[in-house]
Formats: sequence, structure tokens, C-alpha cells
Amino acid sequence: MPDFGRTLRIIFQAVIIILLLFFTISWINPSYWNWSVISNRSLFPYILILFAAIAVMSLIPAIGRTIYRIVSKILLQIKTALSSLPPVLRALMWILLPGAVFYFLRGNSYIYGDGHLILHHISRDQIISKTAYGLSLLIKFIYSTLGIGKWIEPADIMTWVSIFCGILFIFFLYKILEMLIASDALRIIFFLVCATSAMVVLFTGYIETYSVLTAWLAVYIYTAIKYLRGKTGTPLLILIYAIGIFWHIWFIAFLPSLIFLVNRRFKLLPEKIVMLLSAVLVIGIYTGGRIMTRSGIPAALPLVNNSDTDYSMVSPQHLLDFLNILVFIGPAVGVLGIILLLAYIGRVKTGISRMLTYLLIPAVIFSFFIDPALGASRDWDLLSIFALPAALTVAAIISRTDKPDADYRFLMIPLLILGVIHTGLFIAINKNQQSAVDRMIVLLKQDTHYTDDYYNGERIIPFVSILSNIYHRNDDAASFTERKVASAARDYADLKHLGDLYYNQDEYEKALEYYQQVPPEFMSQLDDRMSYANSLYQTGRLDEAWEAMKQVARDTSFLSLYFRMGNIKLMTGNADSAVLIYKQGLSLTPDTSAYLDNAAGNLFAYAEYAHAADFYRLGYAHDPENPELATSLGRSLQKLGDLDSADYYFKDVLKDHPDNYGALMGLSILLHEKQDFDSSLQVLSTAEQFHPRDFGIQHWYGNNYRSLGRHNEALRAYQIALSLYPNHVPTRHYAALELFKAGDLRTALEQWNHVLTLDSTHTGALLGIARVHDSLNNNTEAYKTLLLLQKTGFDLQSDSTARKLSEKYLNAE
Repeated sequence: MPDFGRTLRIIFQAVIIILLLFFTISWINPSYWNWSVISNRSLFPYILILFAAIAVMSLIPAIGRTIYRIVSKILLQIKTALSSLPPVLRALMWILLPGAVFYFLRGNSYIYGDGHLILHHISRDQIISKTAYGLSLLIKFIYSTLGIGKWIEPADIMTWVSIFCGILFIFFLYKILEMLIASDALRIIFFLVCATSAMVVLFTGYIETYSVLTAWLAVYIYTAIKYLRGKTGTPLLILIYAIGIFWHIWFIAFLPSLIFLVNRRFKLLPEKIVMLLSAVLVIGIYTGGRIMTRSGIPAALPLVNNSDTDYSMVSPQHLLDFLNILVFIGPAVGVLGIILLLAYIGRVKTGISRMLTYLLIPAVIFSFFIDPALGASRDWDLLSIFALPAALTVAAIISRTDKPDADYRFLMIPLLILGVIHTGLFIAINKNQQSAVDRMIVLLKQDTHYTDDYYNGERIIPFVSILSNIYHRNDDAASFTERKVASAARDYADLKHLGDLYYNQDEYEKALEYYQQVPPEFMSQLDDRMSYANSLYQTGRLDEAWEAMKQVARDTSFLSLYFRMGNIKLMTGNADSAVLIYKQGLSLTPDTSAYLDNAAGNLFAYAEYAHAADFYRLGYAHDPENPELATSLGRSLQKLGDLDSADYYFKDVLKDHPDNYGALMGLSILLHEKQDFDSSLQVLSTAEQFHPRDFGIQHWYGNNYRSLGRHNEALRAYQIALSLYPNHVPTRHYAALELFKAGDLRTALEQWNHVLTLDSTHTGALLGIARVHDSLNNNTEAYKTLLLLQKTGFDLQSDSTARKLSEKYLNAE
């Protein structure tokens, strides 16, 4: 065919340009229709430049050929250098080089497929997959029988299996191409095109069973080509195929090729009968897929929509999903294989081409009718069936025109660059766990398989469990679970599960909304009852929480239960009962001093200083080396007015811990209360050496300076404190007082107005504003402000300044 090379060039160019447009639009508008592949939008300008370069190389042959010649020359020189190495060293390079590359590119995400389920089965010494029975036995032997599991995690074992399969795949891929493509340069470049396609994602530590399927498929195709050339026998071919079935049941998709090969040698049947048998086999596999179920869902899609699902062979989303599978398998090399097969199927005459046809067509059909919710198209499972036959179909067809000046050869470089970009982006996503999860969430929120219309939402809960329990994405898990709850098939387990998800996000009101829809008999587990009780507690329904926790306490006892029950009594004003309940928890705690510290902290927060001091004292007795307990005991005694005892504890801490912030501040405040302002300032100066630019230190500097009448220094300290904590109301109020005393009335007014934005009923600020307006003779504003002050309940007669202003403005009415 004289124009064969030119026709190939046109097909190549068309596919490359269409894919460039697809990826460019995908980047501009990431969405479900393109599976949101592009995650890093900042790279877009640079990738766009590369896309433009690919287009130029593809559409201007002179440029493309020049680059092809340069690359070819370099690769041939590398091949010559490698060929001169000793055979042992060359063999090691086939192992170490791809192994190192795959190890470096290995992913860090198990969100795809059944990755987490597989790891769970391995850890429990179970068969990881019935469909990959041989691989399951191998993993079980490695992990348990050999005892590797004592030193290596299940994920690492699967990673190394994936990488080893990648080494096997790369070696046999090159050996196959050696038999298909005579030109060294073209073979090497086409090898690189395949080796950088999305197929290799299967070998970058992918936690699934499909790496062994693809690797063994390469072994099978290599054996099949040698069989066609009479260099191996039928028993070996059948053995290789049988081992493939042993590794993974999906190898059955390649049975038509085995029938073709055996029949071609022994001439048992006309080829039309072989084609008919292949069709019957495909129909039989489909029928079996409709009968076989997993979690109640048939493995094969229905022909048309039914009552269980709107996702069928003719549904738009399935056609869109399958289109994306085709794009993802190379992207270009697999698409080219299918297009070239369709274009030249009537002219495919050679044994190798016919064999690849018997591989590719049933595999594509098989991939089309497998439900991607099970076959997981977006995580390369279906890719493992037909990507390699599709790529090798390209190799078989281009081998027909193997002249050095063939018109299509230069287009291999654009294919290579496009594959590197595409595969590199996916590997980058998979190396970042959160990016991979984000991508899946974006996709599945629009995926029919994850709605209540698809088998009543059966696919939702397993995915939700992964999101919640492994990736801690409770908000996303909740949004998916709400879909299941919205379905007609929802049950109480779904409602409880949704309540748990909101509970784990600390959204207790939402959690209660769903817990309260579940009858008590479905909330009988201890964890469920405690989650419900704690939700009541966290939402302030203290009486109901108390009753719920009492019910739990009748059946069991644990530390957090007593602690929360004590808190309820404390918050309802019964501190003595709270103390008794807290003490009941002492026998259950593994860390007595920490428990006493927490309980004392609650008592202190509710101004139960005597009880707090007792608990701190008990805690300090259990752990006398704990400076924080001693400091907190000192603070409690200080609140009780026992300043001498508090002084002892603060100073005792500072003997061994001179930089202890709590003790330094406690002692400073204590000295301030004793009106020993100079000593308090000295302690603050020491504290500042250890804790520079600290808000609390600056605030108390200001308080001491104000008490000493050193107003400028007080104002400066307050201003530094406000620069560290702008919304602290007392500090801003004191700063305004100092500004007022300094005669800066308008700035003082601004500060007090700021205080009111933080606390609209702050009586000190309202009185200060009234004083400013009085000083500025803004009588109307002073009058209005005093009315506001009066409305807060403040007794205007209790303060001399307020009384004078009241007599001037309010009593004069």
C-alpha cells in the first residue's frame, strides 16, 4: 500500500491534536467529564507551552524529523554503550534500573480500588481476593509462612509485588518489541512511549492485584509470538496461560487468543468457527457476570436501565467513563491501537496481528460490560486488561512500514512527551495522599455509582468507611452518607452511622438529629449509648445527658463517664456532688495526677477554689516534682486569700524552675495584690527575660505602673500588650483610662468605642465615654451615653464620677 505511511501520519496527527485539545480543556474546566485529572492549576502555563511544542512537532514534519533524528542518535549511542557491558551487568541493569525508577515513583495513596480491604485481609492472614487466587496464595505465603509480616507492613509487601511485576513487564515489553520492530531507533523510542504510558502506574506501588495480570500478560504475549514463529511448543503456551488464570481470573478474557493460536498451528477449525467460539465465550462471560454478584451487585452491567440502577451499557455516564478509560491508557498509544485496528481490521493478515486482534477485541468488550464500580475503571483495573494489547497493535501495524524515512516516525516524540506529562501528573497525585483523596471525592460526588439510585446506595457506605476511619474526612463522609439516608432503602444503621460521622466532627446537634431517629434497641452498644449521651452533654442538655449517662453507668464504668458526670453536677451548681463523682473516677485512671489536675481545673473555672485547692493538693502529693500542679495550687490558695501559702508554692517552684511562667506570673500578681508594686515589677522583669513580648507580662506591667502613678509607662505597657492581643477588653479599657488622664481625649474615646464593639455593655467604657463627652462639652452625647449606662443596670450612685455626671445630666431634666 503506497500511501500507508502517510495515512499513519494523518491518523497519528489527528489523535495527538485531539488529545491535546482534550487535556487543555480539562485543565481549563476540570470536571467529571474529564475525571478532574488536573489538580495543580499553577502548572497550567508551563504545560500549555509543552502542549504547543507537541503540536508544532506534530504538524510541521521538518521540525519533528529533526528532533527525531537527534533523539534517535542519542538513544542509539546509549544502546551501543550498554551493549558493550558484560552480560551479567546488563542483566542486573534490567532489574535495578526499572526497580529503582518504580520505587522512586511509588505512590502514597490507597484510596483506589480495594486497596484498604486488601491490606486488611493480609494483616488477618486471609485470602486477599478470590479473583486473584494465585496472587493471594503467594502473598499469604510471603506474609505468614515465611514470616515477612513480622518486619514488613502489608502495604510494603504489596508495593514490592507491584514493583517486581513492573520489572518483569518492562523486560518482556522490550523483548516483544524486539520481535515486532526491526529498527533499533524506532523500537527504543516506541518502548519508551509504552514504558511512560499510564500502564506503568500499576507498577508504582499500586495496592491492587492488577499489576500481576498486566505483567503476566506481557509474558503470555511474548510466548505467543514465539509460538507463532515455531520456537516454542503448545504445552508451554497452555501452561503460561493456565498460570495467568491462576494469578488472576480476568485472564480468561484472553482465552480467544489461545484458541486462535492452537487452531492456527493444528488447523482444527475454520477461523470463522474460532471467531464464533470467541463470541460465544464473551457472551458467556457476560452472562456469568450478570449472575455473579459482589455485595449484592452483579459484576456485569445490565444492557439497559432497570429498577436497581440507571447505570447501564447505554447510559451516558457509562459511555463517558469508558471514553475516559480509552484516554487514560496511554493516553495516545492505546487510543491509537484501537483506532488503527478499526481502520485496518480487514487488512490484518499476519499471525501476530491476528493474535493481537483476538486479544484486544474481547478485552475491550469485556472491559465495556464490567461495571466500573467493581472493575474500578478510574483506578486502572480495566486498564490492565487491554492497554498492552492496544499498544502492541500499534507496534504490529507500524512494523509493516519499517523504512528509515517512514513518514510517521517523527510523531513518536510527541507521543512520548504527551505520555510523560500525563502519567507524571497521575503519579504526582498518587504520591500525595490528600490530593488523591480530593480527586476521588470530586469525582464520586458526581458519579452515579455513589447515589441512592444505584442499588439503593450500596456503594456509598464502604467508601464512607474509608473516608472516615482511614483518612478522617468526616465532613465528606457525612455528605455521602446523607445520600444513603435519603434513599428508600435506608435503615437505622445508616442513620446511626451518619450520627457517628457528625459526632466525630464535633457537630453534636447534627449528631443528635440522627441519633434520635434510631430506636433504643438499635443503640444498645456501649459506644453508641455513650456517643448519644455525650452529644446531649455537649449541646447543653444536661438533665437528659445525666439520665443517659446514669443508664450507661449501671452497666459499666470508665474514666470519661465519671468525668463528664462530675462536670454535669458542677455545671448545674452542685459542686459537692461533682467532687464525689470525680473521686469515683480516681480508681480508673492510669495517671492520677493528670486526672486530678483536669478535675481541679474545672472546679477552678467555676470558682470552686476550695475544692480546686483540695484536688491540686492531692495531685501534688502524687507528683511532687510537677511544677504546674504546685503553681495551680498556689493560684487556688491565692484566690482563697491565703497569700502566704500561695507565696510559698510559687517560690518553691521557682527554686528549681526559675523560668516557670505560671509561677512567675502568679508571684507577680500576688505581690500586686499585696500592693508591693516594685517587687511585682522586679518579678515581671525576670519573667520578661525568659518570655519576651508576652501579653500577660506587659498587661501586668501596665497594672503595676498605673498603681504607682507612672502613667506614661503604664500606657506604653498597655499598648505593647494590645499589639500582641488586640481584643483584650480590660487592657484596652485601662489604656483608654491612661489616655484620658494624659488629656488625649479623642484617642481615649476611640479606645472605649473599640471596647464597646467587643463588649457592648462594658460599664467602664460607657462611663469613660460619658466623661470624654462631658470634657468636650458634648452634652447631648454625654446624656445619651449615661442613659445607656443606666440601662445596663449599673448603679450610678455607686461611683462618685458617675454620681456627679448623673446629677449634671439626668437629674437636671
